[in-house]
Amino acid sequence: MTSPLPDPSTDPSAQPPLAFPSAWSLPGVVASLPVACVLLTPTLHVAAASDAYLAVFGLTRTQLLGRTLFEVFPGSPGTPEGDTITSLRASLQQVLATGEPHHMAVQHYNVPNPAAPGQFMGRYWDPTNTAIRDAQGAVTGLVHSIVNVTERVQAQQQRDEQQRLVETVFAEAPTAIWVAKGPEYVFELVNPLMARILGHSPAELLGRPHFEALPELVSQGGPALHARAWQGEVVSIQDLPAHFTHQAEGELSYFSFVIQPLRDAQGQVERLACVGVEVTDQVRARQQVQLLNQELATMNKELRASNEQYQTANTALSEAQQQLRQLNEALESRVQQRTQELEASHQAAAALQAELLAAAQRQVQQREDLYQVFEQTAAVVLLLREPDHRVEYANPTSEHLMGTRLLRGRPLRECLPEAQEQGFLALLDGVYQTGETFIGNELPFTVQDADQPPRTIYFSFSYQAYREQGRIVGVSGFGYDVTQQVVARQQREEQQRLVETVFAQGATAIWVARGPAYVVELVNPLMAQMLGRSPAELLGRPYFEVMAELVDQGAPALLNRAWQGEDVFVQDLPVQFAHREELCYFSLTIRPLRDAQGQVERLAGVGVEVTDQVRARQQVQGLNEQLADLNEELAAINEELTATNEELHESNTRLVRTNADLDNFVYTASHDLKSPISNIEGLLTLLPELLPTAVLTDAHVAPLLARMQESIERFRRTITHLTDVSQLQAEFAQPAETVSLAAIIEDVRQDLHFQFLESRAVLDVAVNGVQPRVFSPKNLRSLIYNLLSNALKYRHPERVPRVRIRCQPVGDALVLTVQDNGLGLNETQQQRLFQLFQRLHTHVEGSGVGLYTVKKIVDNAGGTITVVSQQGVGTAFTLTFPA
Repeated sequence: MTSPLPDPSTDPSAQPPLAFPSAWSLPGVVASLPVACVLLTPTLHVAAASDAYLAVFGLTRTQLLGRTLFEVFPGSPGTPEGDTITSLRASLQQVLATGEPHHMAVQHYNVPNPAAPGQFMGRYWDPTNTAIRDAQGAVTGLVHSIVNVTERVQAQQQRDEQQRLVETVFAEAPTAIWVAKGPEYVFELVNPLMARILGHSPAELLGRPHFEALPELVSQGGPALHARAWQGEVVSIQDLPAHFTHQAEGELSYFSFVIQPLRDAQGQVERLACVGVEVTDQVRARQQVQLLNQELATMNKELRASNEQYQTANTALSEAQQQLRQLNEALESRVQQRTQELEASHQAAAALQAELLAAAQRQVQQREDLYQVFEQTAAVVLLLREPDHRVEYANPTSEHLMGTRLLRGRPLRECLPEAQEQGFLALLDGVYQTGETFIGNELPFTVQDADQPPRTIYFSFSYQAYREQGRIVGVSGFGYDVTQQVVARQQREEQQRLVETVFAQGATAIWVARGPAYVVELVNPLMAQMLGRSPAELLGRPYFEVMAELVDQGAPALLNRAWQGEDVFVQDLPVQFAHREELCYFSLTIRPLRDAQGQVERLAGVGVEVTDQVRARQQVQGLNEQLADLNEELAAINEELTATNEELHESNTRLVRTNADLDNFVYTASHDLKSPISNIEGLLTLLPELLPTAVLTDAHVAPLLARMQESIERFRRTITHLTDVSQLQAEFAQPAETVSLAAIIEDVRQDLHFQFLESRAVLDVAVNGVQPRVFSPKNLRSLIYNLLSNALKYRHPERVPRVRIRCQPVGDALVLTVQDNGLGLNETQQQRLFQLFQRLHTHVEGSGVGLYTVKKIVDNAGGTITVVSQQGVGTAFTLTFPA
């Protein structure tokens, strides 16, 4: 369409108008059709054209009638228009030869721009060619109809371009992604990284239930996680160990991932989407840190046991331990649904002309001829009369789609009751009552045939009132079945929705930039969050205009390399963002995206933050260096400790010998002193018999003799106590036996029988529920004897003595309590209570050895002894023994 069309009325070279048979006396009828169509003779000359067709191309009937379409629309060879004309010619010839209708693929053809004379607008057309037969079945003409689908095609092209970008990024993402449908989790989408991790190709996974394709995950807790998500829970897992059949035995991988339920329009879960990141290196780094922690803890224990001179090394090691922290941040991710409505409805057929039916009533022959056209068109044609919308005419296409229930003369609600249920009769009522044309675009209609499941058909159609003598007498309906294209679009949109949902909710940061200025064209929420900007601040702006802080950090050089056609992959890239104080690290892939001619037109960036992983690795390296230094220090300390241990061994040997010598000395001294003391005591006993009575009764001599006797008694007791102390260590080594505490207490009470009688003391014992413990009977008896005898010895003179003995298990320990109501002790006395030869009360005999012995026995058994006392109230001893 590069030159004006010839006008047959003025151009002598133009063909004269053709003469048509009576069957073609329909120009006026065809002109009023609400669709863009022409009637062609078997020689492909134009016999009639609708007003809608003329309006589309800006033509007059004079320019069109009697000429072939190829004269009117020549189309230059090698252009899209030329290809369209070639396809049209082939389609028309096919219909002439076979008599079967042919629905062409969508075609591109420019039309004049009415707003700019001499210029053209690109348009896309959906053409259908149908044969017209006479009574004998011979082809007598053709119907060529077109529908303008430019908006739909352009919208689809935009969606396809967006989809191509998203799918490219989806395929290249370093994040593992899958989408599974239904309660069996049938794989619908799997990106290459996920397939590689699972050890299968995408073809081996798609269309198969998750745990049929991956049975090894059944015993690893996979079904339970999927079941939680299927119940509507967003499942977020960190550092999950997994073993796949393609891995070596015992080899584990670790993953952090999110499984999110995807819901249908009714809110029911219909799919699961999983976005995961492998964190095996990160987990192993943390495990290495944990091993280092254990080594450092062991070293700390050894250093704490060493001399005080090594405390500096212990402190440094403790500080190193406290610097470790968790490596992984929770992979938070949630998966959300995002559906973008891009489908613009294409323009339906032009308004119906009421004069069509009026003319059909006035000219029966013309109506029959028109019906012949309707009979063979691929469009749905319905003519309905009166308020009850009785079927006057339904063409075969209508009956094919709706079933054979469209019986002439019957109201539509009886033929198609589902039309009333689905609101179509209400639309017809509105047109019949108001006369206003209704145009519907891709409306669904569910047909409920007997003995067959319901099926949904989509139509683009128009309802138009027609009149007789100025009165509305019915409604005409013209429509096209667009089910195939609607279902195909829905499938594409569903696929796109799944990919876009994963794109929007993925744990991978993604952006796409166009042109050498790197204008941001696509950015997912995680990337916007990572860059510290909102998507609105990024989209449509050059990358380094928004992210100015990256200009001096090497980012332009990386993007320039990708713009030259190189796939750029960088690991552990340090980046300082303006909105973050600390230095961050990223693993980044930048891939060039090319146009149809192979030229780079966009860049796609996919990144994963590895800050924690890098810092953990740096920390491990620092700890390794620190550990090496500590190992050197520990080696030196070990050498010193070895020398110290040797010295201590020698000292212990000397101490053992010294202790043995002391024991021998004490034993020998106490033994050797007994004989002289006995001699002195014997002489002192004979002295009163030898001295005169006057001397014995002398005021000075008698007290002197008494004091001498007391001194000898004290000396004898001291020697006895020295012997007892020297034998304490030997007593500690007494063999342990299974003993009954109650029996030992009763035995001690019998030994102290006269003391109990003299003091009228009351003994309250509650130990029957205590299980016997393994202990030295002699040592246990010594404990009870000393505590009971002290309670009687240091009783309060103004009240009857009461002694309570309680014993019960507490955890893994055995707690024995001996409580009295005696004299009690003040704080100063309590501090000296367990010292050797300490006597806290002088009004009764005592040596200060008893409680010292009790303390030694308890300490030797690994137990503790505490005392609570109040002067004038009483004292309670609590002895705790380990199990």
